[in-house]
Amino acid sequence: MNATVAQSLDMADAAHIVLNTIRRPVIMVDADGFITFANADAEDFFRSSATMLARNTLP
Repeated sequence: MNATVAQSLDMADAAHIVLNTIRRPVIMVDADGFITFANADAEDFFRSSATMLARNTLP
C-alpha cells in the first residue's frame, strides 16, 4: 500500500470517528443514493443496524 492510499484510509477512519461522536443521527449517502455510513444514533433512530441501512437507497 502506498503512502497516499494509507493517508486516505487514515482520513476516512478519522472522519468515521468524528461522525460517530456526533450525538444526532448521521448518515452518509453516495452519488447513487446508497447509504454508506450510519452512526450509532442513526441506528437507534431508524431501529436498524448500519449494515441493514446500507442495503437501502434514498430516492
